[in-house]
Amino acid sequence: MNLELILSMAQLIAIISFICLAIIGISVLIKLRKFINESEDKISNVEVELKVFSTKVNGLFDDVKLIKPKVEESIDKFNEIQENAYNRLNEFQETNSKINELLISAKDTSDTFNKTGENLNDKIDEIDNTIAPIKNLVNDTYDKISPPVKDISRLFSAVSKGISAFKNRVGVGK
Repeated sequence: MNLELILSMAQLIAIISFICLAIIGISVLIKLRKFINESEDKISNVEVELKVFSTKVNGLFDDVKLIKPKVEESIDKFNEIQENAYNRLNEFQETNSKINELLISAKDTSDTFNKTGENLNDKIDEIDNTIAPIKNLVNDTYDKISPPVKDISRLFSAVSKGISAFKNRVGVGK
């Protein structure tokens, strides 16, 4: 009996173990089913979000396609402005160089004028020194000649007035 009892107990333990395993298996399957359903929902949500994202990305690509020509045009305009700026800078440098050359030439001309002015002043001083004695002679001559000429002029004026008065008195002029 012992052996039969041990076998019965082993069978009972095996059946109970099988039932426990079945219950655990069913519980795991239920949780697995629930997990699969939640995963399917999340995957559906991800698909929807991916579609929305894809739509937004396509819109973004369309916007980029619209913006690209404007950006290229802006870059071209910037390059033109940059090239014009370089050209203006080169022109400015050339003009600056020419102005420097003109300033040097003006300084040389000024120096020449200064030397010419100094030479002219020297010549004027020489002429003044040459003319001074002649001027003194003329002034001395004037001082000596002018009193008798004034006297003669006054005499002619008086004689003329006398003749005129005489004519008026005598009536010759009427």
